[in-house]
Amino acid sequence: MTVQCWVLLPFLLFVVSVGGIWTVYAIAVANNHVCSLNSWAYNNSCTTNTSTLCCTMMNIPYVSTCGINFPESAVFMATLNIGSAIYLVVCIFRHAHVLDTKPSESMLSTIGLVFGCMSSAGGFLVGNCNPRTLMIIHYLGAALSFAFGLIYIIIQTLLTYRVSVTGYEVYLAPLRVILTAVQIMASLCYTILFAQIGLHLQQLSAVFEWLQCTNMHVFLVTLIFDFHCFRSSMLQSLTGKRDEEKALIISKDTASEMYSK
Repeated sequence: MTVQCWVLLPFLLFVVSVGGIWTVYAIAVANNHVCSLNSWAYNNSCTTNTSTLCCTMMNIPYVSTCGINFPESAVFMATLNIGSAIYLVVCIFRHAHVLDTKPSESMLSTIGLVFGCMSSAGGFLVGNCNPRTLMIIHYLGAALSFAFGLIYIIIQTLLTYRVSVTGYEVYLAPLRVILTAVQIMASLCYTILFAQIGLHLQQLSAVFEWLQCTNMHVFLVTLIFDFHCFRSSMLQSLTGKRDEEKALIISKDTASEMYSK
């Protein structure tokens, strides 16, 4: 696999996850299963027959709500499963890249890998557990995906400052700080508003949920620059073989220098 192929991983993650989830939203709105994100005409109940969708608490366009009904539920499941798998691969490759480039940051990178894997696992739970039948597991998965995903991008932002991989960190670091700040703000607003009773506050909570979902993948797609410098041999860092090879090369060079003298 060539260097350019690795660049496609973050881009593929963005296309599958963001494109897929917004497709689910479009299908749900088209089928009148949820109200649109820019609709604020909510009612506590609908007692009269009408040809248009009457927006109630059940129609608030949360990400999970958009994926409950058929046919969008099938697209929702496929998107979350494929996206979570690619996300997991991206986390592993990013960790290998950091280990190979700067082993002294292995602890922070390992912590990031753990949170990234847990966030990916949360995505699998969300995609495969319909909230109508497995509500607790579904929302547990959502909590894991968003909360641990937030911690993951915070750690990746720190690593951008500590590990020079691309030479463009002077631009990537502030960009990732901004995206991380947006993610923190959106997560807090979503969590606070989700606990409120008012329908309009719930609608606003859904807007922030879509914001944090999209913003997180915008952050992850910036890893394209890091993956441009990735080599398949860097995966050996996960088993420690890469360090052994480097040590062997250094010892040979040292021996050659001593012999020449």
